[in-house]
Order: sequence, then structure tokens, then C-alpha cells
Amino acid sequence: MKTFATALFTILLSFSFAGDARSEDFETVIPGRQLTFPKDHGSHPKFKTEWWYFTGHLSPQGEERPRFGFELVFFRVGLSDVKESRSAWKVDNLYLSHFAITDDREQTFFSAEKSRRGSLAEAGADENTLHTWNGKWSAELKDGKIILNAEDPEAFLHLELTPQKPIVLHGEEGFSRKGPNPGDASYYSSFTRLLGRGELRKGQKNFPIEKASVWMDQEFTSSESGEAKVGWDWFALQLDSGEEIMLYQLRDKDNRPSKFSAGTLIHKDGTTQKFSSEDFQILPLAEWQSPTSGIRYPGKWLLRIPPLNKSFLIQPTVANQELRTRGSTGVNYWEGRSVVRAEGSETLLGEAYVELVGYK
Repeated sequence: MKTFATALFTILLSFSFAGDARSEDFETVIPGRQLTFPKDHGSHPKFKTEWWYFTGHLSPQGEERPRFGFELVFFRVGLSDVKESRSAWKVDNLYLSHFAITDDREQTFFSAEKSRRGSLAEAGADENTLHTWNGKWSAELKDGKIILNAEDPEAFLHLELTPQKPIVLHGEEGFSRKGPNPGDASYYSSFTRLLGRGELRKGQKNFPIEKASVWMDQEFTSSESGEAKVGWDWFALQLDSGEEIMLYQLRDKDNRPSKFSAGTLIHKDGTTQKFSSEDFQILPLAEWQSPTSGIRYPGKWLLRIPPLNKSFLIQPTVANQELRTRGSTGVNYWEGRSVVRAEGSETLLGEAYVELVGYK
């Protein structure tokens, strides 16, 4: 899931990397695996695909609410699970990364991408803890903090973040089913509220970041099937009440909501409540068409969650937050900062990130 990436990697592989390694060469995701941290923050090379996904909201010094949003994501694609050669030139994995900045005030969106082979240490991921990198872009767990770095000629981001809640295991203790067949699943965990400070440079302007509120998703899988292959809508809400909500709606081959859609409510005290596909509705209220790709995306949503007796209105802060990733994953998708309101109200209830994949 943001990043909701199980399906994303299925699509990435089918579009860009079909070839060198088969999913049956890797381990299958099955129920009952006990995830332990920080080791399971690290890389899992026995599984075919993996990602570390960071999205968040940035408040510059002197501003009460966020002005900027960002995405920083690291993908690993396994090419072989056999490590017979010790050569530094041997390539077992591809590492792909995306970096994006949304500026609410200027109504602008910037994105960049990287694609590197996992040889000569130019990109990689530690197997024992959170430390993944792609050139000068990195995410690392160090002394209890998660440190993010991304550097590009047009933008620079440095954040130091501290988890405010225990890690969340989605689905069945981290086993997140995405389809009807054995193995149509991922292991899925999140830090739903990382808080910290840092620095943002956008163009020639520097912005000290007084408050960063960040969501981290990590998933790993070997599946190349399941209903997630068609597309999905993913929502990560950070509410001012201290709660968080993650919802994803998979779309089946007929573009209808799949019964394998799911979600999680994280209470203020860190306890969780699971949602099945019958517990929520995602209703598009508007549409936006990309002027570059021509893809039509939903542009505003009403989230109804009957078990909570609540409805949330989700609206992007900038319409055009589409990433076109020809130099890495080869997928056009929309991933953007949004705000949360109650239905029929202008009062802000929190911030959200939304990901849309598989639209035409």
C-alpha cells in the first residue's frame, strides 16, 4: 500500500522488468509469519519486490499548518535469489526511487526519479535494519530516529523523525491479502505518525521545517497476481484528533471495488481497529484530467465509514500531482497531498495523502 505498493510492483514488473526472475524463484507470502523489528524494517531479498514509502506534510517555521507535502519512496526489485557470485558487478536487485514536493501556496508540483542497479554499492538496502539508499537519496533508522535525505538540483529535503506510536501491522498481524489465490498478499507494516524537523530547499529558497508529520509504509511480496493488478485507491489520513486511518480500495478486472479492499483505524493510544471492504465506501465527487498523460483521475472524495458513524471529505491541495516515471518504473500515477474535512463542513480535521494507480 503508499505509498499501496503491492499492486504497484505487480504493474511495474509487468511493464518494465518482465524477465530475469520468476516469482516462483522466491518465497511466498503466507499467514503466520512473525514480524520482528528493527530487523523486518530491513531488506528481504528472498522475496521478489519490496518498498519503503514515506509521505508527509511539512510546516515551515512560523506557519501553523502544513504548506508542503512530499513523497520519498524506495523500491527493490529482485532479479535473482541466487547469490553464487561474489563479484561487486553482480546484479541481484534493481533499486528505483521517486521524490516529489507539493507546494500549496505556489500551486506547484515537482517530482524526480532514480533507477540504479544494486552493484558497487550505488544503491542498496541493509537486511538487518532500516537503511536503504539510491545515490544521495536515503532512509535510515539511527539512534531511534528515522533520517530521510533527498537531493536534486531543483529540491533538497532532510528530515529527522521520531515515531509517536508503535508500528502498525495491517491485515492479520501484517499478512495483507490482495487476492483469492495463495500468495496474493504482502507483509504490510506502517509507522502512521512520525514527527520531526528538518530543512527543505525548493528552487533557490530555503525553508526550515518546524514540524514534519510523516507516514511510512513498508511492504514485501513475491506475488504477480491478485486483483490488485488492475488498480487501486489508497488513503492515509492523519487526523487532528490524534487518530490515523488507512484505507485501500482495490479494483477488480471489471473496475469494481474488490472484496479484498481493507483498512485500519489507529486510535490515539496506538491500538487498532480493522476494516473489511464492507466497512467503508470511497465515493469520487470530481474528476481531473492530466494535461500531459491524458489520464482521468478522481479529484475529490467522500469516505464513508459506517462502523465509526463518520464521513470524511478529502480534497487535493494541488490538482496536478501526477508522477510520470519513464526513467524508472514506467508507470503514470497520481500521488498527492490532500486535506480532510467533515462532510458538509469547511473545518479542517487533518491531512491526508492519496495514491491512485491504474486509471486510463
